[in-house]
Amino acid sequence: MSGMAIPVYSVSKHDPRMLCEGKELSPDFQDHLDLKSKLRLDSRYKYDDALLSMARYLRSYTEANDDMRKAMQRKIKSAFVRTSYDKVVDEDRLYLVERITVDSEVHGKPVNVWTVDSRVFKAVLIQNLIHKWLNQDCLRLIIEHYGLERYYRTVKIGGINDDETVNYVKKFNYYMAEFYKRSEGYNQARLDEYIERSSSLNALVFYPSNNSSHVKFEYSLKVASTLKQTESDIDDFCNNLKYLARRIYEVNYAEDYLKSTTGRGKSHYSVKFRTYDKCLRIYDEYKGKIAEGDSIDDEKYGIKIDKHEGTTDPTPERKRLDRRKDIRKHFNMALELIKQSAQGYLT
Repeated sequence: MSGMAIPVYSVSKHDPRMLCEGKELSPDFQDHLDLKSKLRLDSRYKYDDALLSMARYLRSYTEANDDMRKAMQRKIKSAFVRTSYDKVVDEDRLYLVERITVDSEVHGKPVNVWTVDSRVFKAVLIQNLIHKWLNQDCLRLIIEHYGLERYYRTVKIGGINDDETVNYVKKFNYYMAEFYKRSEGYNQARLDEYIERSSSLNALVFYPSNNSSHVKFEYSLKVASTLKQTESDIDDFCNNLKYLARRIYEVNYAEDYLKSTTGRGKSHYSVKFRTYDKCLRIYDEYKGKIAEGDSIDDEKYGIKIDKHEGTTDPTPERKRLDRRKDIRKHFNMALELIKQSAQGYLT
């Protein structure tokens, strides 16, 4: 081989090691090429990337010890939402095949062939395909070609267990909806969007995709150095990409901004959520009783608050005044949060 060997991956419906190979490309790889020829150019690259992710996963799965493999299986099982993983019956196995290309020539004999439980294989494949953001028509072609329709309907979108973040975002949008619907002249469509985002099981509802949501960030793999140096360069690139992604989310999504600006103790978002609850309760209890901008210590309002809070005599005066001050603070905070919700954020 005069040139550099580069791995190339394909999915096969049959074990290619059992197929007769002549001078022509083996049937399974020709089938792979025929499918790719029907895809848009950008989707071909994304499909190749999805198969590379598959190779990484299946290699780690087959090389894992029993405990690690069971943990990986549990993670895959958790991806099934509308039916039980154990009730999915599918005898059609798929194979991931690794060949090498040298000077753009594909060598027909496989270097590696992986196949595992078809449920694991197809669940992982679907997740990888969806997360590569293929064109929807191209994604449908691949799904139909390999008989993945059942899995497309069954496996939730999400390659990792990110329930904590999903629940956090749902809770944030719950408060967005609650404060927003207390604003004057609110837009019903916008309120419905907040409500949907506070109840959806699908994280992609929170981060909707559109044609302008792609940020190109390229890396050219240079292998004219040691593997250790190359891996270090890749780590630096990946860390930069992760940092950029984090900043993009923090800048564009109010949920992520709030979480990034809260830490521990009194500033943690869970504490803010408890404050939001208090603001909503006090606003609803005292709306109409307190005029915006008036002093809470005015007896006109103070007497009403004392009566409502049960802090009349013989409650010490200091306690009564502190309670009035606390209510005014959270009432005014609620007014500010209502204004913010109309602008798409909360602090």
